[in-house]
Amino acid sequence: MATISDKRAQLLNTLIKLGHIDRQESERKDSTSCDRLNEEDIADGFYDALCEIGLEKKDLLFLGPMNSLHSFSKIIRPVRSLENLKICPILSKSKVKDGGKKTEDGEEKGRKLQNEGDSSVLHVTSPAESKDVVAIDHVSNHLDSDAFRTLINGCVNALRTGGTLLMREYLHGSRSEEDLTDHFYFRDVATTCALLNTATSSSGKEGLQLVSASAPDPVGGKQEVTWKYIKVSSDTPEKKLQVFLDAQQYSKKGILKYEKVFGHRYVSTGGDHTTMEFCRLFHLQRGQKVLDVGCGIGGSAFFMAQEYGVHVHGVDLSSNMISIGIQRRREGNFHGVDFEICNVMTKPFEPDSYDLVYSRDVILHIDDKRRLFEILFRCLKPGGQFFITDYCCGEKEHSEEFKDYVKQRGYKLLTVADYGKLLEEVGFVNVKAEDRTKQFVNILRVELAEFETQESDFLRDFSQADYDEIVNGWSAKTRRCQAGDQAWGMFLAEKK
Repeated sequence: MATISDKRAQLLNTLIKLGHIDRQESERKDSTSCDRLNEEDIADGFYDALCEIGLEKKDLLFLGPMNSLHSFSKIIRPVRSLENLKICPILSKSKVKDGGKKTEDGEEKGRKLQNEGDSSVLHVTSPAESKDVVAIDHVSNHLDSDAFRTLINGCVNALRTGGTLLMREYLHGSRSEEDLTDHFYFRDVATTCALLNTATSSSGKEGLQLVSASAPDPVGGKQEVTWKYIKVSSDTPEKKLQVFLDAQQYSKKGILKYEKVFGHRYVSTGGDHTTMEFCRLFHLQRGQKVLDVGCGIGGSAFFMAQEYGVHVHGVDLSSNMISIGIQRRREGNFHGVDFEICNVMTKPFEPDSYDLVYSRDVILHIDDKRRLFEILFRCLKPGGQFFITDYCCGEKEHSEEFKDYVKQRGYKLLTVADYGKLLEEVGFVNVKAEDRTKQFVNILRVELAEFETQESDFLRDFSQADYDEIVNGWSAKTRRCQAGDQAWGMFLAEKK
């Protein structure tokens, strides 16, 4: 009786003979290890993401094993052509003996097979501008950074402008060491994002622009991320914004620095204290869905998932924020939190899908707040709640110092009253717009006083300039609030 593998091979060979598939193939001697890693781990989610792109009459380059007959057939039917570069670089594990030293045979075999894997993986021979979609499934973990960069550049070259690159990779902690080979590379999300953001075509005029990177709640021990990029001109403003956010405004060092002030897992005013206070305002029930806009490194999301049993979808545009958030999720063994890097202004959220939309001190970055609120209104369920805290401006005529500060930061601030009116105009009901500036000032003072007692601990990881920046920054915020320039608003509303 023919097995599933036999049927798959027969289908593949038939399609090759008919000229429907142009297949580049790289075989490995250790095929049993390949099947063990991929057949049990490959999930329909990746193929569903492929199908969501829209494969009708598209030219597809697929890098990786296509070892699910059902999913394979789903992809084959609509595409115009499929080129499958079968990557299966699974290496024999070196046995550890003699106090942790690898045996000579095991080490040599691993190195030899890795070199063989590199030679096949690195050369994407597809003609330039010949593919609408490139899909890379669990291949990048077998490549070091140089090899991965070479592979991605080849894929960018093969993509047509406007085409889509979809890639899935394992994250650290997704598998036990017993299941891994000698050459298996885990990258954090920020590192992979930087590699993908800097990929270029052979002309140097095109690159990749991030659409989304989804790192769902780990299931069955699998921690992975699925990337979606499109090929664009290298000087596209949206592409430059992503690089700016990660390199300057929200650098990893800067985030970790502020976490020292706000508290572990937090980068928002008041840390866990305000989170606990505000969550008492909601009607949270086990099993509900929450959208955390600008989730940062996950503090509020973890709290709501753990204390109320809700499922939180945390989104942020900063790859460094999400990268640290994933690390905190793994360290704390938290469940019920999905992370995603995306732009909420362009993400097609499912209508009427969330019971609570929650955001802490991030909408000050958004210029077109009306459009943002309309997007969030649509994805909120009828009867759902909408909650925001955000930086605002005072009612008085603002000082030149404050105007310069807002301009330098690129903030788009409203008064508390105007914020509330805008929410009503969008369609929210039962809108509560509260000026919480006094509370904000009290929090600033408490945070600064506690931080100053930890100076010696802070200086072990950061510089004196970093310490002074926080002290001066917190003091300046306090002065702006007391002068009536800056305010802090809390907004609670519902969708009828």
